[in-house]
Amino acid sequence: MQATIKRYPTTPISGQTMGTSGLRKRASEVENTPNYLENFVNAMFNAASNLQKPGKIIIGGDGRYLNLKALDIIIRVALSRGFTDIVVGKSGFMSTPAESATIIRRKAEAGFIMTASHNPAGKEHGDFGLKLNMSNGGPAPIEVTSKIEESARNIKEIVIAELNKPLNIDSVGDIEIECEGKKAVVHVIDPLEDYIAYLHECFDFENLKQFVSKYHLKVQVDGFNAVTGIYNKKVFCELLGLPESSLKNAVPMPDFGGKHPDPNLTYAAELVHAVIPEDSPYDIGFAFDGDGDRNLIVGRGAFVSPSDSLAILSTKYNDIPFFVKNGFKGVARSMPTSAAVDHVTSITETPTGWKFFGNLMDSGKISLCGEESFGTGCCGIREKDGIWAALCWVSILAAESERAQRLVGVKEILENHWAKYGRNYYQRYDFDEVDKKAAEDMMQMMRDNAKTVKCDLNGVPLKFCDDFEYHDSVDGSVTSKQGIRFVFEDGSRIIFRLSGTGSVGATIRVYFDKYSKDYKADQTKVLADMVTVAYAVSQITKFTGREKPSVVT
Repeated sequence: MQATIKRYPTTPISGQTMGTSGLRKRASEVENTPNYLENFVNAMFNAASNLQKPGKIIIGGDGRYLNLKALDIIIRVALSRGFTDIVVGKSGFMSTPAESATIIRRKAEAGFIMTASHNPAGKEHGDFGLKLNMSNGGPAPIEVTSKIEESARNIKEIVIAELNKPLNIDSVGDIEIECEGKKAVVHVIDPLEDYIAYLHECFDFENLKQFVSKYHLKVQVDGFNAVTGIYNKKVFCELLGLPESSLKNAVPMPDFGGKHPDPNLTYAAELVHAVIPEDSPYDIGFAFDGDGDRNLIVGRGAFVSPSDSLAILSTKYNDIPFFVKNGFKGVARSMPTSAAVDHVTSITETPTGWKFFGNLMDSGKISLCGEESFGTGCCGIREKDGIWAALCWVSILAAESERAQRLVGVKEILENHWAKYGRNYYQRYDFDEVDKKAAEDMMQMMRDNAKTVKCDLNGVPLKFCDDFEYHDSVDGSVTSKQGIRFVFEDGSRIIFRLSGTGSVGATIRVYFDKYSKDYKADQTKVLADMVTVAYAVSQITKFTGREKPSVVT
């Protein structure tokens, strides 16, 4: 195959920003704006430190609409910049955790991940996304994404290779390309290969398969018709021995079959209604988002919040072979995540965004980390990992059942944890697609009033109100304006934050976190006063016109 380098002038396109984890835009906007992807991909190569000299790069994605077009453009821009060692997942598939594992195992300089994560997909109403990962397998840090955004704002020229025939990436193998005298190879790989090898280093699949068989474990796994479908069959059916009927929505589709791939109680209702009832035939259920980095854990009679999951993994790490082999060094959580894990061990508190865990993992300070937004992961790779979290829970069930010599369920583990450590009652309100200026004005009002605001929770006084600022203990960097915190004398917290993962307008997230030794109380009643205070101090209805949240988790 032959390639010729072309250059042509362009002008900047507004709004090409990277948010919490990469570019997120409506697919229709990306598709209908001339040079949208060509501009942004060139800006990435112009500005990212790990793309300044040719090295190995990995490209994959969650299978959503426009991914194949983006993949083609990334390959052609890479060729034009002298990159000769390009690895892509077959048919463009590769989950985010799998790509992180592939970057690490193949010693690549960078990875391009085509995903809008938990956002819907499709031509008309779906989103497109593109993020860059570094040589450590983790998301590009702010200093890199800021330079990419600056390059996109000032771009004047597109540089791209033109191929003499279309690339076929639907079968594993090497495609040789000669680009103006330089030989390059596009390696099309099985997107499961490196990830499954990594999982074998983390878990004892033979033991887990025996446990599943011994207790006839009934499991339901929802892949939302996104990329984890191809991984779920391998992991849960082949390696654990579950029947294929355990898999739901397991065929990747460009529009995810109309599913909203956000693994929470609202969008995973099919799984929730099947597994959580006390008379459910299922022992445990899992759901994973579009790119496979988020997880929902439910059991018969139980929903395991991500914050509780992190806390429980922190107490049961000896049941997880990865930690037995590699040691357990510490835990980090994002600031809005509930303080459940704080009652178990000392923690490092970071802003929202998995990239903030990278330095801590690279320096050997932590082994486990998690976010309230259904993200859990370990230092084995540098992304959160839904399937890894699910296998941790299967490992814990297996160990607890072996000790008890009977099948121990999710609900029993959860309630035993609360009985010992207490419970953090926790809830998140999402106000989606609100006017961006109104949301920013609301946040600024609370910032301005932080030192003078007066409020209490049923007589418990406010301890302080601030705008969370993170000081990285590894490199000394400071990240400001990461969420308004109202912290009360009993440790209860109300937090306001603007999300960086939406594609239209702004999403306001409001978090409620209250600790109690009584773990059997009604969550809605426990948090009711906090909700009233939150509406009052934020004036959210006045600023947004919304009286109720779009989603409650």
